[in-house]
Amino acid sequence: MVVYGIIKVIICYGVFFMRTIIVAIVGVVSFIYLINPTSGLVELIPDFIPIVGNLDEAGAMALLVATLGYFGLDISNLFKRKDSEKKEEEKVNSIKDMEHGKDNK
Repeated sequence: MVVYGIIKVIICYGVFFMRTIIVAIVGVVSFIYLINPTSGLVELIPDFIPIVGNLDEAGAMALLVATLGYFGLDISNLFKRKDSEKKEEEKVNSIKDMEHGKDNK
């Protein structure tokens, strides 16, 4: 029974390790694809095609953002406006004030 538990733990960590390796490889490949010049060696969809020409770069960027998120680097906060954060904080504070006001009655 102990051997079965040890094997189960090894398999679980192996799957986690393989997933991490695969995500890292996807991140590295998408980063290399993005720094590749437009007329570079690898281009999945040529950029001169109207509208769809940049979809491959958008996909590579989405993969890179997802990879960074997997490893704990959330870059979506870089694009938030400071005003919206203040408004959200004011809304939360006003809701808390209303809740406290109802509790005190």
